[in-house]
Amino acid sequence: ASTPAEINSGRAKCWCTFQGSGTAAILDSFNMDSLSDTGTGTYQVNIITDFDSANYCGQGTVTFSSRGVVSFDSIAAGVMTITTREAHTGTATDYGKVSVMGVGDQ
Repeated sequence: ASTPAEINSGRAKCWCTFQGSGTAAILDSFNMDSLSDTGTGTYQVNIITDFDSANYCGQGTVTFSSRGVVSFDSIAAGVMTITTREAHTGTATDYGKVSVMGVGDQ
């Protein structure tokens, strides 16, 4: 349980872990309600309670890969659009497990 002061000081306001390869699907999440696979290595994650603006911090990681990276193509108050890619080539790639989160004012 978090107090309102703890939440306001920067606790994650939304997070999502999803299956990025095969049929993309949310594995577990908080304050994120849907995921769209929009192409190889590209996804859109929809946030339930929007941020106040697009000026929040998005962070992501690819699990079980030393070369996979997550880049945020766009961040809006209620949606994150991300691409997972190979760090050494820049090639968009589907990965088995991807996690993203957002921290900011809601």
